[in-house]
Amino acid sequence: MKRWNVFFTPDDGVTGAVPASPATETAPAADPAPAATEAQEVAKYTDRQLNDLVAKNAAKEAAKMLKDAGIEATGDLKKDVEAFKAWKQSTMTETDRLKAQLAERETADNEGKKAADAIRAENAALKKGVPADKVDRVVRLSAGYDGESVDERVAAVLAEFPEFIKGPVKDIGAPAHGQTQNEADALLEKARAQLGLKKA
Repeated sequence: MKRWNVFFTPDDGVTGAVPASPATETAPAADPAPAATEAQEVAKYTDRQLNDLVAKNAAKEAAKMLKDAGIEATGDLKKDVEAFKAWKQSTMTETDRLKAQLAERETADNEGKKAADAIRAENAALKKGVPADKVDRVVRLSAGYDGESVDERVAAVLAEFPEFIKGPVKDIGAPAHGQTQNEADALLEKARAQLGLKKA
């Protein structure tokens, strides 16, 4: 069981304040000056000073790495990087060099495939009637869809967003510039003309 020692002090009877005891009257007040000097001693840095400090330390580390590799730092970052790359290549085995070349070629191959797929997607979108100003959106969206081929991915986009496709051209009369008439419509018009019927 825990015991609590609680002491009550009498008040002065008027204001409710505790009367000063003789021990507290003679004790000197605490000096607030040490706290103020401690606050002044904390160093404050500007962003520029911090950036310079970080750059200086990074330069020291880079110089140390170059020295460990047996390369003398020149202070010119571009030259130091080139020297480090040359040193790294000189320490690579033939297998490592071949692996690095293979990785570079695979990256270039993947970028070429992405570009070719984008061109195929553009062609597929244009063939399906997407206006030129909306083709880029369809191409970007098709990259995120599943499908065996680019045509299937474009078709999936257009199935979900049919507003990308031009609406059917209404037949108002004679064909407009660049507009071709369907053969079935042409035959129907000939039949109507022979029978003397007018188009409704």
